Amino acid sequence: MNNKIAPGTYDVAMVGAGMASLTAAALLARAGHRVVCAELGTPITFRRYGMSTLGTVYGLPPPFGHHAARTPINGLYLAGSANLGPGVEAVVLSGIAAAEAVHGAPLL
Repeated sequence: MNNKIAPGTYDVAMVGAGMASLTAAALLARAGHRVVCAELGTPITFRRYGMSTLGTVYGLPPPFGHHAARTPINGLYLAGSANLGPGVEAVVLSGIAAAEAVHGAPLL
């Protein structure tokens, strides 16, 4: 089975198929971007994240304040519980924020 995606067939690559990434991917696709999603986790990865404490990966306390979706690395945007905090609502909102940062305009 060939899992390779030809270069130039997408504008945005989402690494991770969690709720934040899929929210961002859906909004960007609806706005006309060509999006590809790749999940790189294994069952062991998911077990590790599922056993987290304090609502964050590795049991670390949530970061203080809001972390922007845009990073100092050109073309790298972040979404997930580290941006706005744990919980479904925060993760979805971080996906929306990442999609809007990529798109350069509000999507909702």
